[in-house]
Amino acid sequence: MFAATSGLLGTGLLYYGVNPLTCYVGVFNYFLYTSIYTPMKRTSLLNTWVGSVVGALPPIMGWAAATNDVASGECNCI
Repeated sequence: MFAATSGLLGTGLLYYGVNPLTCYVGVFNYFLYTSIYTPMKRTSLLNTWVGSVVGALPPIMGWAAATNDVASGECNCI
């Protein structure tokens, strides 16, 4: 119950407080972590590869929050 409430509140905060793109990446990361990475821990060593994506998405979310884009390039944040 706590995880679901936190997920919904966090999603709303990202969507309305930051930008929709960051929210979508966050929702994808939440899904990837809970539905794919965690169950794979008991069944496959490939969970390490999925976990690396899960770990790489928060910095991408930061970049998306600052630039409203996920492409690499120069940040015109100021």
